[in-house]
Amino acid sequence: MFCSIAGAVCLGPIERVEAIYYGGDAIWTTGCAFGGGEHSRTITTEKGTFIVYRGTDSQPVDSVLAGQAAAWPSYEKTTFSSWFAALLAKIREKLTSAGTVDAICRDEHPRYAGVCYVVCKDLYCGRNSQAVPNIEIAVSRSPVVPSWLDVDATRATNGCNPVAIIAEILTRPELGVALTQDEIDADGLESLAASLAKDKARYYLSPLFDAQESASKLIDGILAHFDGFQASREGRFSLGYFPKDGVEPEIRTLSIHEMTEQPTMTLPDWSKTANRVVVKFPSRANDFEEDSVDRKSSYNLRVQGRIVTKSLEADAIIDADQALRYAGEQVELAAAPEDSGRITALAHKALNLDGTPMQPGERFRLNYAPWELDMICRITGVSQKSLGALEISFVRERGLYAVPYSTPTDPVTAAEPAAAAGIVDARVFELTDALSGGTGAWVGFLAAQPAANVGGFVAWYSVSPTSGESRTFDQIGSSEFWAVNGSVATAVGADAGEVRIAFAGDMSDFDVESAQGQANDALLLLVGDELMSVGQWEAVPDEPGVYRMEVLRGRRGTAKATHGVGEGAWLFYREQLLKVTHGSFSSDSAPQWKLQSVSVGKVQPLADALLLGGFRFRDRSGDAATAWITASDFSFLTTYDESGAATTSPESVEMLCHVEAMPNAAYQWQRYVSGAWANVAGATASTLTVYPGGEGRYRCVVTAGTIKVETDPADISRTTEAPGGETPFACGGIIINGQQVVGPRQPAVALNVEVAVPGVDGSNNTAASRDATEAALTGLRDAIQSILDRLGPNGHGLIE
Repeated sequence: MFCSIAGAVCLGPIERVEAIYYGGDAIWTTGCAFGGGEHSRTITTEKGTFIVYRGTDSQPVDSVLAGQAAAWPSYEKTTFSSWFAALLAKIREKLTSAGTVDAICRDEHPRYAGVCYVVCKDLYCGRNSQAVPNIEIAVSRSPVVPSWLDVDATRATNGCNPVAIIAEILTRPELGVALTQDEIDADGLESLAASLAKDKARYYLSPLFDAQESASKLIDGILAHFDGFQASREGRFSLGYFPKDGVEPEIRTLSIHEMTEQPTMTLPDWSKTANRVVVKFPSRANDFEEDSVDRKSSYNLRVQGRIVTKSLEADAIIDADQALRYAGEQVELAAAPEDSGRITALAHKALNLDGTPMQPGERFRLNYAPWELDMICRITGVSQKSLGALEISFVRERGLYAVPYSTPTDPVTAAEPAAAAGIVDARVFELTDALSGGTGAWVGFLAAQPAANVGGFVAWYSVSPTSGESRTFDQIGSSEFWAVNGSVATAVGADAGEVRIAFAGDMSDFDVESAQGQANDALLLLVGDELMSVGQWEAVPDEPGVYRMEVLRGRRGTAKATHGVGEGAWLFYREQLLKVTHGSFSSDSAPQWKLQSVSVGKVQPLADALLLGGFRFRDRSGDAATAWITASDFSFLTTYDESGAATTSPESVEMLCHVEAMPNAAYQWQRYVSGAWANVAGATASTLTVYPGGEGRYRCVVTAGTIKVETDPADISRTTEAPGGETPFACGGIIINGQQVVGPRQPAVALNVEVAVPGVDGSNNTAASRDATEAALTGLRDAIQSILDRLGPNGHGLIE
C-alpha cells in the first residue's frame, strides 16, 4: 500500500533536517543544511520521497498538494452557495484576489508561509496495511533574535544561548508577545548572555516547545536549568541568575536599623531534604529518547539513614555530561535543609544597590546583630505590611556559602564536640578544557579524608593582593567527595600500560572499571601533570599497600610522561572532582587556597585550615596544539531474542574531536584499513557518526595553517550476546563442549554443539558407519553455518 500525505513539522524557518524516522526506526540520518535562498529539500528513502519545506515566508505552494485538490460535487457547491452566500461575501473581502465558489470549494492549499512542513510522496505503508505509519522529522534551527539585541544565537553541540531563546519568545510576533525594544532591558539580557557563553557546555540549552503555554511559564522552564529569574528594571523586562561561583555578591544589607520588628524564622526540616537527585532528559545520543542520570549526597544519606530521591525534568538538556553537572548542582541544594523566614523592613530602605525596589528572585544580606545572624537570602515574596513597611519572605541561599553562626536559644553546659579534623594531604591543579568541560582557567581540588567523621570540605580562594593590601579569602566551592593519595612504587615509562602505586589510605570507596568505564575516563589517576584512566586494578601480593593498575595514558588533554619512584599520585572519580573557575584566575599571578574541613555540626576555623600556596597558572600564550577524541559510546551491543531476531544498540556512536591552540581548525577523519590509515569520505567535520557495521579503529587529522596534529586512535567495537545468557559471540576462536579447537585462548565463539557419532563416542559398541559419520559432520557444519549467518556478513572476523 502506498499513499501521499503531508503534515506540519514546526514554526520556521529551520536550518537543518537532521533525520527521518518511519514507525520509530531511523530511515535517513545523513542530515542536510538549507542554503541561503533554498525553500525546500527533497530526500529520497527506501520508504518514499520526503519534500521538506523550510518554513520561509516566500516558500512556494507544493506541486504534490496542488495536484491533490479535487472539486466538490455540483450539488454540494449549490448547497454551499445558497446557504452561505453571505458568508462567502465576507470571505471574499479578506481574499487578496477575487474568489469564486469553485476556487474555495476546491480547498486549495496555500504556501503555508512561515511553517515548516513535509510532504511524503509515494509513502510505503506496508502490505495490506490499513494505517499510515508514524512519521517523525528531526529538524533544528537557531533562535531568531532582533538586530538591536547583541546576543549570539549560533548553535553549539548541546544547544544555544538561553538568552537568545528567551529573546525570540519575547520579540517574535508569531509567538504572541511581541515586546518592543523600549520594553526590554537589552543591557541586562546582553550581560547575562555573555556570562552564560563562558561555559557553553553547562548553560547552553536545546528546548522543544510542543504545547501551548504562557510566555512566562515557558521562560521559567528555561531559567530553571541555570537558576535564573525574571525581573523588572525600570519597567522593562530583564533577566538575572545566580552563578554560584563563590564570589560574594554586592547586595544590600538589611539590619536591625531597617527593620520595624525582629525577624521570624522557621526551624530547618531535614525530612524535606534529599540525598539523590535524578535528572531526566531527552538524550541526543539516543535519538532524543528519555534518559536519566543521578547524583548523590553522602553526608545527607548519613544524616537521614535512608535514600531520599528527588526527580527533575530537564527538557532542554540533551547532553549526558551536562545533565550530570546539573544533577550535581541540584543535589548540593537539596541535601541541605532550607532556612526560611520573614522580616518587616521600612519601604524606603528595602531597595537594591541601584535604588530599585527589592522584588522576588533577588538577594540581600540579612544581618541581625542581636541573634548574631549574618546570611545571604533570596527573596520569595514581597507584600505591604503596613503604611511605609514591607514584609519580605526569604530563604537562605544554599550551595554558595558556609552556614552562618547563630547563637543557640537554650545554651547547654556539656562539653562541645571536638573541632573537625583538619585536612593534611591535598592538591590543587589546573584543568584542561577536556576535563573542565568549559573554556578559560579552571582548577580542581583533591583532598584525602583526614578522619571518618569529616563529611566534606570547603574551598576558599585568595587573589594576589596589590601593594599594601592584606590577604582575604572568599569561598569558591565545596565537596563531600574524597580522593586517595599515594606515590609511584615502580618507575613508569611514557608508554607503559600498567603502573604500580602505593596508597596509604582506604581503597574501599573505589571499584574496578569496565572497559566502557575506562574508555569514558570514569576513574582517574593523576601523577604529576598526567591523567591516566584506570580500568582493572588489584593489590600486589606480598607488597602491602601497593596496587597494580591497568591504565590508559595521557587522558583528557594531558601528555604522557615518565614518572619516577616516589612521585605523588592521586586516585579519584572524574564526576566527583570539585572544579571551579573565577574571573580573577586569568590575571592572578600568586593565588592561594584554603581547604576547610566540615563535619556534622562543626566547621574548622578558617584560620586553621590547610593553606595551599606556590600555585601558578600556566602561561596560555604559547599553548601547544593538541587534539583528542571523545565518544558517546565505544561499543555496540547486539542481542538476539528466542526467535533469532537481532537488536543492536546504540543505533549510532558519535565521536567528537576536541582541539586546543588550533584556531580555524580543519578536520579529516580516517579509518585503519588493511594496515594503513584511509580517509573517510566526506568526514571533514569535528564530529563523526559511526553506525553498526562500521566498527574499527578511527583517528582524526587536524590541520590549522602549517600545524598538523593526529589524535590517538579510538576503537569502536561490537559485542554480540546469544539468547539465554550463553557465551557471547566474538572473534578469536571456537570452543566445542568446553574444548578450544580453533584460534587463540581469547574471548571466543562458544558453539556448545553436541556431536554424537555412534561407535565413536561410546554410545554404541559397533564401529561407526560412513553414513553415520557423514551425518554427524553435516549437522556440525549446519550448526556452525547458522551461527555465522546470525553474526552477519562480516562474521566479526570469524569467517577469516
